[in-house]
Amino acid sequence: MSYPAYARYCYSPTTPPYATSHVHEYRRATTLASATSSSEHAPVGFSNLGNTCFMNAAMQCLLATQNFCTSITREPPKDASRKDLLESFQLLIEDIQRAKRNPLGRERVVAPRGVKAAIGSFKSSFLGYGQHDAQEFLRFVLEGLHLEVNRPRGKPHYEQLDDIDGEPVIDTSVRWWEYSRKRDSSIIYDAFAGQLMSNVTCTVCGTSHLAFDPFLDLSVPIPKSSRTATYRMSQSYALEDCLKRYCDVETLDGADRFHCRKCKQPTRCAKQLQIMRTPEYLLVHLMRFSYGCYKLSDDVHIPHTLDLDPFVFPGSKSLPENERTRYTLYGVINHMGSLGSGHYTSQVCPPNSSTWYSCDDSYVAQLGTRPTISGDKPYILFYKKEHDKVRTGSFMGRADMTPSPAMFIRTPTGHLSRY
Repeated sequence: MSYPAYARYCYSPTTPPYATSHVHEYRRATTLASATSSSEHAPVGFSNLGNTCFMNAAMQCLLATQNFCTSITREPPKDASRKDLLESFQLLIEDIQRAKRNPLGRERVVAPRGVKAAIGSFKSSFLGYGQHDAQEFLRFVLEGLHLEVNRPRGKPHYEQLDDIDGEPVIDTSVRWWEYSRKRDSSIIYDAFAGQLMSNVTCTVCGTSHLAFDPFLDLSVPIPKSSRTATYRMSQSYALEDCLKRYCDVETLDGADRFHCRKCKQPTRCAKQLQIMRTPEYLLVHLMRFSYGCYKLSDDVHIPHTLDLDPFVFPGSKSLPENERTRYTLYGVINHMGSLGSGHYTSQVCPPNSSTWYSCDDSYVAQLGTRPTISGDKPYILFYKKEHDKVRTGSFMGRADMTPSPAMFIRTPTGHLSRY
């Protein structure tokens, strides 16, 4: 069966951009596949509210994050005047809980209107039913949830963190990390935040200028080739090639020269990014859209197991966050189509399960175990850090998240958790 050619954003079901018969054929196929899925782990579908496939795909991956539902439901807002996004997710989880009790079929569909309204209140650009980028939505959702559950009640005044001559790199990173945690500390940062080190070295005097910043995701480039913007032949890469390109040394010259504190003037410098602290959950964004001009259609092979060790600063191996650097893939946001028009779907592997599911708005299909993830569709990747033992009931390793056995129910990803 040939599948319809999707465009970048999800169109309203009443105005499909391609032949209706093909759409019905595709939807019948996925619905039939869904009917044979295991109800224990199969996610529920999300209704398309009008160009909201970007939101549906991103939420499927967030909800597949281990015990995300438990933590979001239990976490109270830190500010009574700022709680819309958190409460919308809590209500969505309740709707999912009810839908999971239904038999497999069209009844297992939830309309995420509350989340749509809440993200529009948080960021006005999401009001209405325009087309949006899944990565942009994901960043604002994480930022919005973080602000509503941020533990510091009053952020300390901004402080300029300068380099200290002779200070070991690891001590500098700890100083920056502790400062950032005084300002930003939440279940969202516990889960997704890592630390990047930027090392800008003056080629004239050799002085290093270090900066350490937290990150919630990594936006990695697809390696460049000799292709031009007008004629580009697709090539194949591994995800590790993209990460290597992200960490390659970059020359800052011309208008990009850096002001050296020792030379006291802009100089030619070499810049390199390295991971200083690895997060519990790693989000990798493939930069497929080139400066808003076109989509990079290169094939990228996505491994089910990823080792970040080659991209971690060697001197930081003693940090507790870097005791484990191997990750397991559990979610993928796919983009099909071009820059101007397209469609988002997702693929998720629920916790405590080896079965993957394809989620296309309200349609869920079983894929089997360890499906091949490659081609020009993978856009945002979700990885979880491997540990010797599964920390049941723990989201981001928080010791205070021990659930009561009497409170276990099925989460939208099918594993046992507490709401």
